[in-house]
Amino acid sequence: MDNAEVLRIRNDFPVLNQLVNGQPLVYLDSGATSQNPVSVIEAEQEFYEQRNAAVHRGAHHLAVEATEVFEDARQTIADFIGADYAETIWTSNATEGLNLLSYALSNAGLWAAQGRGDQALGGWP
Repeated sequence: MDNAEVLRIRNDFPVLNQLVNGQPLVYLDSGATSQNPVSVIEAEQEFYEQRNAAVHRGAHHLAVEATEVFEDARQTIADFIGADYAETIWTSNATEGLNLLSYALSNAGLWAAQGRGDQALGGWP
């Protein structure tokens, strides 16, 4: 990657436009908090300004719109990763996702050990 490409990418992240001790900020703590590019900041701002409501929690206009945008994003991600819509779930963070996956796989293993392996991944009897 050349310098021009690095600068183009850095410019997508407003927080990186500041200097620390006279040097461009370098952020290496993305395991704790990732920085957002302008496109994400703008999408979040538009959501908060136009349809901020609890997803799947109401029947009023804003809740319906918020839910539609949420589910559209879910479909976009499913398409991007080559999964079915129903196979795609959201979690709050990577730790929650890994814990959920671990729990599901351990339950599948228990079902298989009990001779119900055909039901392990297909739901409850």
